Amino acid sequence: MDGKVQAFPSQTWEKEFPMAQRCGFDAIEWVFEDTGAFDNPIWTDEGAERIQRFSREYHIEIPSVCADYFMKHMFFRTSPSEQAESIRTLLRLIEQGARLGIRRILLPVLEEAEIETETDREQLIACLKECLGRANDFGIELAIESNLEADRYRSLIEALAHPLAKIYYDVGNRTAMGYEMRQDIRVLSPWISGVHIKDRKRFGPSVPLGTGDADFLTCFRTLREGGFEGPYILQGARAGEETETARHYLEFVKGYFQEELHEQNSH
Repeated sequence: MDGKVQAFPSQTWEKEFPMAQRCGFDAIEWVFEDTGAFDNPIWTDEGAERIQRFSREYHIEIPSVCADYFMKHMFFRTSPSEQAESIRTLLRLIEQGARLGIRRILLPVLEEAEIETETDREQLIACLKECLGRANDFGIELAIESNLEADRYRSLIEALAHPLAKIYYDVGNRTAMGYEMRQDIRVLSPWISGVHIKDRKRFGPSVPLGTGDADFLTCFRTLREGGFEGPYILQGARAGEETETARHYLEFVKGYFQEELHEQNSH
């Protein structure tokens, strides 16, 4: 994976399903990135059918697509022809996602693809509005992941003015930005439809779960108070042998939910 937190395993993606099942997972978030995008099996009807077969065989759901492709092919700060191509790609991804029962597509608007100007914001809104109608046909959410301050983040979603325009909340990234977890989630809660579980140092890099500054207990508690019920997707830093790390991370997260449940029952 060349040191990436995540990348699409183009040569071994079929093996992810039995591995996930053995580790105790019931879902995989599909990755659609710039590298090899149109060789990704989700892009073709034949590929989607293969994905569907593996999903059914191993009882592994695919609730979402992480469309990192759009970090390189943005909807703003680019030419009209490139914008149009990005719109066409998203429309196709919506249609292919519908074949697999996918319920949301994560659109990263952060790092090199972060909104910098009002023009960026306006162009993003205009492009996504072109796609929300098709998303509505299939009931697929378009969930933006951003590092914007909570009020600006909320304002962006409100400007899209569509019930399927949502927020994908990344615990580690929001921690690294220095946002106060409880207040941050309370502002954004009505629009949060998916959560990445990641740990980061405040103003620092991704680190193994439990070694950074993310306040997971406050996060899970505040999300529950806001009515969020999942999905939670692990996006933890790589550390040692991958299947053992995955099992450890899953148990780490379950521990917090058990602690939270215990506190609820004690009241």
